[in-house]
Amino acid sequence: MGSQHPSGYYDEQSLRAIEGVLGEVWETLAGTIADQHARDGLRTAVITRLLDLIEQGINDPEELRLATLTHFNGRASP
Repeated sequence: MGSQHPSGYYDEQSLRAIEGVLGEVWETLAGTIADQHARDGLRTAVITRLLDLIEQGINDPEELRLATLTHFNGRASP
């Protein structure tokens, strides 16, 4: 049986989690890149990663943060 919501549907809890985690993750990763074009690409990639994780059913902010940082850093930051 499929999801009750179409792909791309994000409930309020998921949207709040994305919003909170995006800021934290961005602060951690953005300082590592000076080039604005590369920063823009990274920001898009981070958002895409968060949305992919939400689509997989992960909406716990700590899990989202760790999975995203691990994806981009190869390690999680405290």
